[in-house]
Amino acid sequence: MGYRPADNADRDKKPPNDDWFRGLGGQLDEVLDQVFDRCIQTGLCTMAHTTESQYSDPAYHDNGSPHYWSMALQRHPELKVNLAHCGGMSGKEDPHHWKRGVFEIMAQYPNVYADVADFVDIDCRQIRNSYFRALKKWTVAHPESPLIERLMYGSDFYMNGLFRDYEYYADNWISAFQEHFPQDWRDLVGGNAANFLGLRAGPQRQRLDRFIADHDLSPEWVKLVA
Repeated sequence: MGYRPADNADRDKKPPNDDWFRGLGGQLDEVLDQVFDRCIQTGLCTMAHTTESQYSDPAYHDNGSPHYWSMALQRHPELKVNLAHCGGMSGKEDPHHWKRGVFEIMAQYPNVYADVADFVDIDCRQIRNSYFRALKKWTVAHPESPLIERLMYGSDFYMNGLFRDYEYYADNWISAFQEHFPQDWRDLVGGNAANFLGLRAGPQRQRLDRFIADHDLSPEWVKLVA
């Protein structure tokens, strides 16, 4: 994401590559401010990679951290955003506290969601149980947390397809949600995502309804989110 002040001293100490120049982060943030404002004005939602992977240079490894998202949301508190990968998909205690940070941001801002995506170890019962124990531990310790209302199933389908038994990925997640959150599994595997995407009501649904009517369509998803 890269949401950093233009005069961030630590960030400006050492250029990570030849494309870097002093104040680049601030200029990127100015553009992001415009994008976020536009999303809020039009009712669109955003998604960002929120875990320590897929960075172009080691200097950028923490750009998507909850710390910087908190800075962005202070400026754009109405932004609807999915913090993808929920800070990291490990079932172990998070050494960088990214998951905890995501959960805390959810409690502060009503439009912050997170997804559980690209967790191929879901087919391992031991790892799966460890991950879900951590989720349940948080919900018990923080009964006011909106985590269960904002957490969404995700797939990263094009990545999951590289792994063995990828075709069972969705079934494994659904089974795990049914086992560990029997009262909420339907929302976790689809209902929360429908709310995030604006499929039930609001400007996004209105645009979709107009498109459906204009093209004489009858998509099945409409019945699922009525």
